[in-house]
Amino acid sequence: MTRRSDPALSLAIRDEQKRVKIRARTARSIVAAVCAGEAAGKAGEITACFVTDRAIRRLNARFHSRDRATDVLAFDIGSPREFGADIIISTDTAAANARRFGTDPLFECYLYLIHGALHLAGYDDTTPRARLLMRKMETLYLKRLNIG
Repeated sequence: MTRRSDPALSLAIRDEQKRVKIRARTARSIVAAVCAGEAAGKAGEITACFVTDRAIRRLNARFHSRDRATDVLAFDIGSPREFGADIIISTDTAAANARRFGTDPLFECYLYLIHGALHLAGYDDTTPRARLLMRKMETLYLKRLNIG
């Protein structure tokens, strides 16, 4: 696990898989940029964890009653002023979606990281309108961070 801390926000990256070579510094900068842009001043701790489909499937079943793998899960048990959050990303799903969409698995992982950080900042994707806004924000951060 690698860590970076500033006075307000502690970011940790855990890499528990072997499929995609994660760049911890880039992953931390993605989460930091989204949090600075969407939840400025909110302190706390965020851990981004890169896992297999098997691991994310167990979490999805346990916490969302969906017994299937997914791309990303975001959990924030913090408060309105402080993060206490985890972003879990499946690199197996990222690799499968990269083949499906003609992208790179690392690009997919970073997209899911943006998506998870946006969830932590209060965005959701439960309605068509909310999904459209989420996609717009993902695209904004992909461009702003020069990813892709």
